[in-house]
Amino acid sequence: MSSNTKNVVSMLASEKNIMLITVEGDVLDMKIDGPYDTTAIAEFLTPKLDGKSVVQIDLTQYLAISKAIVPEGFEDSGIIVTQEINGQQVQGIFYPQKVSVAVQHEGREVVIPNVEHLEKHAKRAAADQSPAVRNFLRRLAPVVESRLHSAEDLMQFIQKSELPFTNDGLIIGYKKVNRKSNGMFVDVHSGKIEQQVGSHVWMDVNAVDPDRNRSCSHGLHVANLGYLQGFGGSHTLIVLVDPANFIAVPHNETNKCRVCAYDVIGVMTASGHEMVSSGSFVQNEQSFKQIITEAVAGRAIKPFEAVKVGTKEVLERVAIKGREIPQVALEASKPDIQPSGESLNTDTSPETIKKDIVKMGKTSKAQTTGTMPWDSAPKDVIAVFEDLRMEKDSKTVIAATHNTSTRTMGRWMDKYDYDGYVASKATEMTIYERARMMFNQGAFDALAAFKKAKKKSYLALGFSRTEEKKIMASLT
Repeated sequence: MSSNTKNVVSMLASEKNIMLITVEGDVLDMKIDGPYDTTAIAEFLTPKLDGKSVVQIDLTQYLAISKAIVPEGFEDSGIIVTQEINGQQVQGIFYPQKVSVAVQHEGREVVIPNVEHLEKHAKRAAADQSPAVRNFLRRLAPVVESRLHSAEDLMQFIQKSELPFTNDGLIIGYKKVNRKSNGMFVDVHSGKIEQQVGSHVWMDVNAVDPDRNRSCSHGLHVANLGYLQGFGGSHTLIVLVDPANFIAVPHNETNKCRVCAYDVIGVMTASGHEMVSSGSFVQNEQSFKQIITEAVAGRAIKPFEAVKVGTKEVLERVAIKGREIPQVALEASKPDIQPSGESLNTDTSPETIKKDIVKMGKTSKAQTTGTMPWDSAPKDVIAVFEDLRMEKDSKTVIAATHNTSTRTMGRWMDKYDYDGYVASKATEMTIYERARMMFNQGAFDALAAFKKAKKKSYLALGFSRTEEKKIMASLT
């Protein structure tokens, strides 16, 4: 029996922690973002705790850090971090608090800053048995030594933008451009930097403005999909960036960055570009997912030309033969493991909804107090919930309408139980609200059938003449 085995008789849950009470009278306070997988613990204990039984649980089996990223051979990879948890030493690089990670680079140990920002990437790498994060850290080590501020900026950019890594530690990013009549793509700003799929676009490092206080300045710009909404450009390029080529991330704009080089590996379809421009998720785009999957696996198109850029013009275009040999020794991925190709960015891969301990805590509180989380929500939160429930627009547009951000909306949805709010309202919706929701969703066939079943005209359901014409046009 493990020394960390506990005999639990009761469990209390809240938004910040779970509290386990043992038969010996001990109280174990476990934070939601602490070293233990509290969701898994709650799922194990909830059906077994009936107020009479004693449930034995070995907490060692629920150490989140031990499961997050300790793939086979990790301790021999040259990247080691040790944390002490309840007297037990655990090696890994994922932990919700600050940790110290040292990478062996040219015979020296280089400490990487803010590694806790790689939490989601570490989970994905572990799930795919990928060396992506370890190779990313290897590539970043020279940057830490030469440009520490760039490394710190990059880690913030990674945390906020949630762009995916390839197995060899490169970052997948995006860039809006225009297309010329000759088929070449050009930057939106100057219209002079011609590039295409297969171009390695680069400029001298000292030509890129390293000042974080300047939002728009000299350099090559790369962003995540969410940042691109509202920006001009007829096409969206998919690019690869080496961590060593990141120069600066503007303050307060951690979804875009200035780099000194990137490789163009693909271009979105017209429908994918339209989704990006409207702020919608990029869904059902098989060609886009295939490009990401191939890039993650290291099978992206290799550059066949190098395009050297000056301030606002192409200085030189020369043919090249494939990618140069990386200056750092990288770890190869297992040949029998196929990457998922899923992006961490919510614009391309909405997270799967899972049961979590926070919702269990809210449900328990509602059952005992008779009040619901949304009962105490401010009016502006309920206004957002209503727009989301009625699907009036994309989350990005709704956030802008209410002068907030999608991240804040996400916190509201967790804190005030948006899912529960929607479920409670489903039985309260009037026929007019139901009709309006179908209209907002573009479900015009369903709306026509609903109108017929209710034996009402579109005007009686609250639609204007213009909206009625739109509905009728869609049915023809």
